[in-house]
Amino acid sequence: MIWIKIVFCVCIENDTISVSEKPFIDEGVWGQSTFSFPSFLPDYRITYFARSTPIIGGIGWDVGKTYMVGGNKGEGYDAIHGGSQQEFKNQEVLEAHPKAKPMHCFKNGTKVRTTHHF
Repeated sequence: MIWIKIVFCVCIENDTISVSEKPFIDEGVWGQSTFSFPSFLPDYRITYFARSTPIIGGIGWDVGKTYMVGGNKGEGYDAIHGGSQQEFKNQEVLEAHPKAKPMHCFKNGTKVRTTHHF
C-alpha cells in the first residue's frame, strides 16, 4: 500500500475556506480551525521576534522546527518567546504563551477528528 500526503496552504477569506469544490472521497482532509501562525510547537503558539517581524525580514526560520498552528488574531505579542527552546520543557513557560487551536480532519464531508497535529 502506498500512502500519499498532500498539503495545501490556503488563506481564509471572509471567514470561509474552500479547498475543493468536490470533496476528497474516503480521504482525510485536514485544516486549521482558525487562522494559522508559525510556532516551534504543535500545541502552543510560540515563536521568536525575528521570525514574526516584517521589519527584520522574517529571519530566523532556520532555528528549530516550524508548525503552522491555529490561533487567534491579536495574540502575536503573547506568542513571542525571548529565551531558549530548552525552556519549552517547563510547563510554566508553555502556559505563558497562547494554546494553539486544534486542527480538524474531515472524511467525506464529516468531521472525524480534532487534534493539534497529524
